[in-house]
Amino acid sequence: KGDRVKMGRIQSIEELPQKINFKIAFVNINKAKNISRGAGYVAASIMQAGYDLKFYDTFYYPIEKISQEILLENFDILMISSMSMLFRDALKLISLVKKERNISVLIGGYHTTILKEKILYDNPEIDYCCIGEGEDMVIDFLKNFEKLSFTNVPNLIYREEGKIISNPIKDPQ
Repeated sequence: KGDRVKMGRIQSIEELPQKINFKIAFVNINKAKNISRGAGYVAASIMQAGYDLKFYDTFYYPIEKISQEILLENFDILMISSMSMLFRDALKLISLVKKERNISVLIGGYHTTILKEKILYDNPEIDYCCIGEGEDMVIDFLKNFEKLSFTNVPNLIYREEGKIISNPIKDPQ
């Protein structure tokens, strides 16, 4: 009596997540008319946690246009999801953005999961790699981003004092 079943819908304004001050650009490197489930799940996790995220997909917008918008909107973090066959496109985007601005770059997807530390060894312009599932990892990453302390963020490979650090991989959920 008087109880409402929520069924996954927000019932009141108090239930909306509070916005957190980081501006995040999330780019799905893509050549097909679909968004990968992984990229969609990660983006949804970020938004549900209250972060300010803008989602781009290279199927709909060219990399050059996306890079210009990222520079204009002054994002704090560039997150990229990429498969192996499109990794060069991801590097092109990173290069275009970092040529103009030093922005933190987190990349994930099949390519980084397979190659792990090699991604950071071979690509100094990439700051962080997500290995495996990213839905939980990215929230832990963002919570620790301001203090730049990532030792307790599972599924993350990152640079610290010139070394590449690989955190433990969490079992898939």
